[in-house]
Amino acid sequence: MIKLKNILKESYVWERKFGEPLPKLTLDTVLSEQTPAEMKRFKKKISKLKDLEGKFRNTMYDASEILRNSTDTVKVARELESEYKKNITAFMRSLMRIEKRVR
Repeated sequence: MIKLKNILKESYVWERKFGEPLPKLTLDTVLSEQTPAEMKRFKKKISKLKDLEGKFRNTMYDASEILRNSTDTVKVARELESEYKKNITAFMRSLMRIEKRVR
């Protein structure tokens, strides 16, 4: 893992002249500095996250189904599904975008 301290040392942030822009640190520049072994480990972690998210989603829908069986908790079930879609689904979509950039 690259630490911020090492990035700042390597990029000579503190030695820039007046008016020069700060060095740009993007995902592409960080990924280009990774070794093939690190990239392989990264891809394995993404694969594991996908599997775990699938199991998590199934469990959430099971819990939602239990809540939907009662008329007083239907609103809570909808809220549970809505929050899942807002947060976890958004995270997984951004993870998929990153994965495509890594390939």
